[in-house]
Amino acid sequence: MLNDIRKMYLTEENIAREAYLIWDRDGRSFGNDLKHWFLAVEHLEMAAEMDAEAISPTGQQIFCDATCEDQPLGAVLLKSELCESEC
Repeated sequence: MLNDIRKMYLTEENIAREAYLIWDRDGRSFGNDLKHWFLAVEHLEMAAEMDAEAISPTGQQIFCDATCEDQPLGAVLLKSELCESEC
């Protein structure tokens, strides 16, 4: 199950989007593109693992994977932590 979730998170588009957010938060410094890319992969792998752990034995997700503008892509939020987005 973790491999399937990882494949969903670790797409080139998702990694690029997360790397952009890291670059933006890091002050938009140049010359750190590979560092930002690998940090993005690491963040998304952790999010995939958290998502896999959040699935109960019955297959129901107990966490919501909706993200807010101020949250990184793939952030797993408790339903009580959701912003305006739907779960």
